[in-house]
Amino acid sequence: RALVGTVALTVAFVRHEAFIEHPLLPLHLFRDRNCVAGSGTLLLAALGFNGIFFGGPLHLQLGWGESGLVTGLLLATIGVVEVIVANAAIATARRWGVENTISVGLCLMAAGYIGMGFAPAGDRLWFVLAGVVAGAGNGLTIPLSVDRIMGTVEPAFAGSAAGINDMAIELGASTGIGLLGTVQAVWFEAWRPAGSATALADIVNELDCAASAAAFVVAGVVAVAAISVAQLTRRRQPETVWS
Repeated sequence: RALVGTVALTVAFVRHEAFIEHPLLPLHLFRDRNCVAGSGTLLLAALGFNGIFFGGPLHLQLGWGESGLVTGLLLATIGVVEVIVANAAIATARRWGVENTISVGLCLMAAGYIGMGFAPAGDRLWFVLAGVVAGAGNGLTIPLSVDRIMGTVEPAFAGSAAGINDMAIELGASTGIGLLGTVQAVWFEAWRPAGSATALADIVNELDCAASAAAFVVAGVVAVAAISVAQLTRRRQPETVWS
């Protein structure tokens, strides 16, 4: 019912926006492939990023037995590296092209997430290094995806473009948390020995690690799939907003 209601309301909203004089969301913005590609890669990047930050603490605390503080420090690597690499994203895109840079970023995200998922239990160094790779991918992907949305719109539609940007992030975040959380739960239940307790305190470490690894792999697969979205356009020059 929720899915049917969501689809019905979305169709109604789109039809309403298509026929009013001053739409809240000007649909003509989606005729620009830059906007479509940027919002698509941003959504999928947010899906993996937020899904990992939901499933990661469960993996580290329930599977590895780490404390909340150590868990936060291990995952913080992704955000720290992302901020550092983001400062070089524009220069990289100028040299190698926006699509190629984002595609490389998505590949790094995939490799990092899968590496985090298959880190041997308790191997903090492996986990951190994989997080560095994932963070570098985020730093290349997210800022350039945002610019593809915002970089070509007319000033009068800057607010609408910002709304598309935020919508992509929020939709990706909520979908990622739901998807990766579901993968973890389904995998755990599928391989849980019959008749065993399901309380969190009774979760077997090895089983939780396997379930989390499956979720991390899904995040990596989503990042790889996003490469086709990143390649929707083939601009040779960076956006004027960079100058």
